[in-house]
Amino acid sequence: MEQKKKVIGSTTYLVTQIDAVSALKIQTKLIKIIGPGIFGLADGKPTTEKLKKIVPALMENFDDEIVNELVLKLFEKNVFYEVDGQPRVLDFATHFTGKIMEMWQVAAFILEVNFAMGKQLGSSLPTTGAEDKTQDSSM
Repeated sequence: MEQKKKVIGSTTYLVTQIDAVSALKIQTKLIKIIGPGIFGLADGKPTTEKLKKIVPALMENFDDEIVNELVLKLFEKNVFYEVDGQPRVLDFATHFTGKIMEMWQVAAFILEVNFAMGKQLGSSLPTTGAEDKTQDSSM
């Protein structure tokens, strides 16, 4: 799992990619809120512009329960902030007191780290480029 670091406001945040089960749960909530257009985030191309559209879309299709659930799921694990160069676990309930707009920026960063890494995934299977020379014995 990869970790990214970003300064937002006066705080350095560290976000580690989440596991596949958590990513699936977040993605299905995003699909419910935003629609199938969310799959554009997984096309392997830099999607900073696309990410800028997600938070406003969350607000447009605002269902407080679903959005609250999504945001809390984003911050559930793998989100840290730095103090004197050392990572500290982020306590959502207290950390963003008086910094609600920063919370939305960090939420967008979490989505970026987990759904817009800009890397194409390839097969992990070894290939030789040569055809299999094995004869079928039934022929």
